[in-house]
Amino acid sequence: MKVLSVYKNQIAERLKSIAFAVSASLILSLQGNLIADEKPEAAKPKIPWTQLMEMNADGTGLKLLFKSEKFTGMGSPAFSNDGKRIAMDAWQSHLGETFNNAHIISINAEDGTDLFDAGAGLMPSWSKDGKQFAFSKGGVWRMDVDGENREQIDARGWGAQWSPDGTMIVYAESSFGAANLKIYNTKEETFRYVFPFEKSPYRQYYWNSCWSPDSKSLCFKGRSKQGAFELVTVEVDNGLESLKVHYSDSKVEPDADVSWHPDGKQILCLHLSQKFKSRKLFSFNPLTDQAPEIMPGQTFSEMPGNVCWSPDGKKFIFTMIVKP
Repeated sequence: MKVLSVYKNQIAERLKSIAFAVSASLILSLQGNLIADEKPEAAKPKIPWTQLMEMNADGTGLKLLFKSEKFTGMGSPAFSNDGKRIAMDAWQSHLGETFNNAHIISINAEDGTDLFDAGAGLMPSWSKDGKQFAFSKGGVWRMDVDGENREQIDARGWGAQWSPDGTMIVYAESSFGAANLKIYNTKEETFRYVFPFEKSPYRQYYWNSCWSPDSKSLCFKGRSKQGAFELVTVEVDNGLESLKVHYSDSKVEPDADVSWHPDGKQILCLHLSQKFKSRKLFSFNPLTDQAPEIMPGQTFSEMPGNVCWSPDGKKFIFTMIVKP
């Protein structure tokens, strides 16, 4: 009987060992399945990252003004007339968005803080009093800077720019097989073309043109009927008679964004530098026939983008595309 008891105890211990082994095996199996089912975190796409830079007029003092973890694509920066805010279009390029998904944002011009999202839109341009934006989004619009009271001005327009005196909004229009610059009078609520419609000198007018400080002239990029890319100035009341070409090339295309210095004697632009084999900041005097000259202080290797002078003319801002 004693032997039988010992035998029973051995059997019981054996069964416990087997049960423990089975349980452990099952747990490890389940853990393995759980680990196998877990998906590794998707690698962040390597895309160009856009940030806003600031530089003094003499080419010194380059610094980073604004970089966003949310809005990795940015363009068309513009100072408010009092110099306190900067507006631009921005989108989440790291999530696959393009400028078609852009929102209009604004920040403090001093330190890049206090970001405000005013909603969908492109290429914001401040009204004289700083209370509204002219912008593009399926036509030309204007709205309050908080994104409210949106009003469409023209369903066919693109690239609106508000004049410094607040009385006009100019934009490109392509319709009826022709292109022109069109001006909306904000007081009279009337429209007119800069060039006679049948004598428009360009087959394409680009966005991000700029006004002279006295609101009498425009600088813009156009594509001539012969195929040349040109940067030109024109007096809005004198049209063809006042047209002046400052840059023309059928192969080296300048950027569309231009900015007129408050003293009226300098316009910022961007195009390919033959010396550096990359796009750089240039400037030219619209009162002379001198070709654009490269701006000093460009020791960075990254590609500069859209530009804007500050209202006091002491500095300018520009977007910079940083590669991963």
